[in-house]
Amino acid sequence: MVGEYTRQEEIRREVKRHHAYLLETPRVEDSYRRHTNLLLKQRRWQRMETSAKEKRS
Repeated sequence: MVGEYTRQEEIRREVKRHHAYLLETPRVEDSYRRHTNLLLKQRRWQRMETSAKEKRS
């Protein structure tokens, strides 16, 4: 009975630690999404620049 209780406490502590870790670290998907958004913006700007150059010439 006592061993079971301490085991549950241990698990609870482990879960808390894991949650803290998850909160501290940025998620991979978020950084990936940010990266792809940056790439898309860069491509859009390049397209706008090239079309502006074509209009000038």
